[in-house]
Amino acid sequence: MTKREDTALLGTPKENELLQPANNFYKAYAVECSRCQVGVDVCLFSGPYTDVATLDALPHFTGGSLFYYPGFTSNRPEDAFKFQTEFSRHLSHPFGLEAVLRVRATRGLRLTSYYGNFFVRSTDLLALPNVNPDNAYAVQVAIDEPLTSNIACFQTALLYTTSYGERRIRVLTLAIPVTSEIGSIFRGVNTPALSSLLSKMAAERAVTAKLDDARDAISNKVIEILSVFRR
Repeated sequence: MTKREDTALLGTPKENELLQPANNFYKAYAVECSRCQVGVDVCLFSGPYTDVATLDALPHFTGGSLFYYPGFTSNRPEDAFKFQTEFSRHLSHPFGLEAVLRVRATRGLRLTSYYGNFFVRSTDLLALPNVNPDNAYAVQVAIDEPLTSNIACFQTALLYTTSYGERRIRVLTLAIPVTSEIGSIFRGVNTPALSSLLSKMAAERAVTAKLDDARDAISNKVIEILSVFRR
């Protein structure tokens, strides 16, 4: 793998090129793995350089996980303990296999973007060769038309196979009150979920635009939220 690290690009408009994959080989391979219901987990024990941006396509499009240990030294207790803890947990928690996930919402609400490790098989169907309790997925919602009901509903359906070969479906339904009072929204907001979504949006933008743009975007969004709260 060619070393692409170029310190001269740091802090320049071309810095985001270092965060993009060098080629599409691993993405194409990951998409084929997803089609065959194969999930890929990657553990990187970095030496001087590892092209994480390129290798990340393997877990990203197969529902897998990436564990990165820069400068790993096996005889250093903290490094060995970190790897042992994370790897043991990953192997021991339950897995769902051959999964597909779909999210639906009340009329007037549109799901615009999805964030997480998966392959988008169709417009709103996410393919997950494996899924586990540590996985997290975020969905961005837009309001296309006024909501006439006093309740907005979201339903998530996950179809998967257990490690015992049982085919199951898990359905989560969430009903949220609709209000015209902005204060009620601030009092009821799920702060960790909102922070997670903003972080994922910024990380995605950092790859497609400049890092400064990603930082400015998340800062401006937080400033906008706080400004509305103050008013």
